[in-house]
Amino acid sequence: MKLKNSLLLGLTILVILVIIVFLTFFSQSKPNRVTDRELITRTGVCPPFYLYDEENNPIDPVRGMNAGKPYSPR
Repeated sequence: MKLKNSLLLGLTILVILVIIVFLTFFSQSKPNRVTDRELITRTGVCPPFYLYDEENNPIDPVRGMNAGKPYSPR
């Protein structure tokens, strides 16, 4: 009797685990890839704007492009 109950409990736990694994791996939707325009309208954030130096080259300190050059208001 005790062996039958523990076997039933183990089988139930195994079935629940299989269902959880199945739902986790097979029900994931594809990653939502949004374009910049869609991202802007969803979050309400302004698009990035670039600063330029005197030769009209973009200054991008994140990527290290012209990071040492001064900003030009022209």
